[in-house]
Amino acid sequence: MKNREFTEVTRITLVIHHGLSQEALELLKKIGIKSVMLESARTARIRIKTTLFDFLGFSDPIEDSPTDIIRIIVQPNDAEKTVAFLIDKLDLRIAGRGAVYAQNLKELSIREFPPVYIEDFNKVTLLHDLTLITGIQSQSGSGESISKVALRLGAGVPIVSLGKGTGIRDRLGLLRITISPEKELTYLIVPSFDANGLQNLLIEKGKLNRPGGGFMYQTPIRFGAVDPLVR
Repeated sequence: MKNREFTEVTRITLVIHHGLSQEALELLKKIGIKSVMLESARTARIRIKTTLFDFLGFSDPIEDSPTDIIRIIVQPNDAEKTVAFLIDKLDLRIAGRGAVYAQNLKELSIREFPPVYIEDFNKVTLLHDLTLITGIQSQSGSGESISKVALRLGAGVPIVSLGKGTGIRDRLGLLRITISPEKELTYLIVPSFDANGLQNLLIEKGKLNRPGGGFMYQTPIRFGAVDPLVR
């Protein structure tokens, strides 16, 4: 049996409007990507006031749109052209269609990653000074409060998905009913220069600094393209 070893890889995360997901999956299959991870999510944006209820402040200014998160693993030297290919073919330069970013990882695995087969695509400008802020909130609805703060600050388009927590909850016996296993995950792509200040604000407004509130952390992004459509 072959021993598992740490392998340098790049994970590409594509955040795409639900209506474009099938097209994205077909493109990945076309260039030789055989394994993908697909996750349902939603993106939050500020709705421009259009009705009397909006102007009077009786309606929620945040509007969600169905989104899919597609994650793939490629060789590091294939990452840049793969990201550029997706931006070009999916028209991600148009605001509101989605975002894509790449992160360097070390994977403990025995699988091999064949090269991608990309021939023609238009070159695009990629952003390199980005950071991914990830918040995991334990209280229902807390992901929405973080989204509102991020949108009002103009920090970018929040991506929210759902998860399930384990850990210490499983060892509390009957007391575990006081801790919900459902979690809200909020992802925010921001400039690295602003990451620390924004994270401190999000922790405070989202009440993550209270017991049971959840936690938040940063991970570096190698390069990518963001969705600028906040409103």
